[in-house]
Amino acid sequence: MELASACVAAIALLPPTAALAQQPTCKLQSIEKKIAASALPGFMQKCENEAEGTCENQAVIRKLEEPARSLFIRACIRALVG
Repeated sequence: MELASACVAAIALLPPTAALAQQPTCKLQSIEKKIAASALPGFMQKCENEAEGTCENQAVIRKLEEPARSLFIRACIRALVG
């Protein structure tokens, strides 16, 4: 059982994809776009929602099942948000 859990965790922690890794994080985008402090929370929320959708789509493409799916999505979102 331990080996199976380790394999699931290893698969889940694989990087999202090379294309996703090359796009700027939400934090970096906010700096590049010089988002004002008052608009920053809205921008970050929108960007996080888009990242979540992207990561969920990647999990579907990879045909991940729980618990690997949840681990992958969390790691992917963290990587895209920054």
